[in-house]
Amino acid sequence: MIATTKTSIQAAIETNYDRAQELKAFDDTKTGVKGLVDAGIARVPKIFIQPPDNLNKTTNPSNTQFNFPIIDLTVIDKDPIRRRQVIDEIREAAENWGFFQVVNHGVPESVLEEMKKGVHRFYEQDIEVRKEWYTRDVKKAVVYNSNFDLFSAPAANWRDTFNCSMAPKPPNPEELLPPCRRVGPNSGKLVIMFMQLGAKLPLYAFKRVNKIVGEKGLIALDYIEPSIAFLDSLLLGEWEDRMQRGLFRYDVTACETKVIPGEYGFIAQLNEGRNLKKRPIEFRVDKVLQPFDGNKFNFTKVGQEEVLFQFEASDEDNETQFFPNAPIDVENSPSVVAINVSPIEYGHVLLIPWILECLPQRIDRVSFLLALYMAAEAGNPYFRLGYNSLGAFATINHLHFQAYYLAVPFPIEKAPIREITTLNGGEIMHDPQVAADGFTYEGDALRGWLVIRYLNGS
Repeated sequence: MIATTKTSIQAAIETNYDRAQELKAFDDTKTGVKGLVDAGIARVPKIFIQPPDNLNKTTNPSNTQFNFPIIDLTVIDKDPIRRRQVIDEIREAAENWGFFQVVNHGVPESVLEEMKKGVHRFYEQDIEVRKEWYTRDVKKAVVYNSNFDLFSAPAANWRDTFNCSMAPKPPNPEELLPPCRRVGPNSGKLVIMFMQLGAKLPLYAFKRVNKIVGEKGLIALDYIEPSIAFLDSLLLGEWEDRMQRGLFRYDVTACETKVIPGEYGFIAQLNEGRNLKKRPIEFRVDKVLQPFDGNKFNFTKVGQEEVLFQFEASDEDNETQFFPNAPIDVENSPSVVAINVSPIEYGHVLLIPWILECLPQRIDRVSFLLALYMAAEAGNPYFRLGYNSLGAFATINHLHFQAYYLAVPFPIEKAPIREITTLNGGEIMHDPQVAADGFTYEGDALRGWLVIRYLNGS
């Protein structure tokens, strides 16, 4: 006679249970949790059951009173004090709860009802039609699946989800789920409007004939006529504010910078923090041009506290202007200046052209001129602005320029040069004695693109 126990039977079941195989089988159906319900299952599959070790053994079943965060959006567009309070409430709820309820949001009830109806229409349609939209490719504008972390979470959630990426580039109507095409764009605009709540930054508008500021409706805002080198003071003031907040990974001002004796006078810095804490390189250095990959870290994922101000062309009046509190317009992607949290020198910032367009790290005419404008507006001989491609060990494939302050001249600034051509008021010189072959351009910064064309032979 062989005696068995419940424990031994359970152990045998556990031994025969192949979780990975069960997960794959579930995902391959492409019908999600709704498919299980429609099939009339009698027991919840084990992939949805939390392991015993994950359960909170100290939970008090009688303590079921929760006060979920409720965000009241009343008069936030008219009362700046209340607006600031709402921003703080949202931040606290997001950090401590991960969700919150919004009331008095101004979303028409008809839109809310149509959203719910659209969801029902999608899940109640023919199962074969629904399968066509099932995907785990997060790069798509519309993603429908069951549990985005199905293969990594300890237990699956009893839910299916579809989401639409409405910004920075809204999907075309044919990319949206057919049952939701009527409501998708409207709800997307409302979500973007909510995301923009509190999304205001200073705006430095440099002198140039351009309609960008006028189109954004900023003329009615209070603004300041900056003095000479105002950008320099603005940048350093905002940078030091972030340093006092502790946003940097280390104190770069404590790092020692020296000029190495020798023919070239190379500049060296002892920076242990950057060596240990700098973001690792994720890209091949032998391939300069690589497409933007939204799954990798990019500047749309930085905290707003890391962004110092917007940097754009002025309006038709061609006057330099400063707006202390300008809204961020996601439909007209702004160029911004943000801190480098792993700085190499004092005042180290990043100029990110049209941040929401998600451009790869590849310099072009328009972005190059934007960088020249910033260098000219700084008005400081110690302000250095540069660009490094993926081939020069750039760690982020999202178009950006590096800028910082350094009192010591670079070797190229002291190298003997010979003129090779004069072009529209500017001169192009060759630097024959530096370690790497290079060219120097001196002249009108606004004609800078002619240099690139010349060097490219176009």
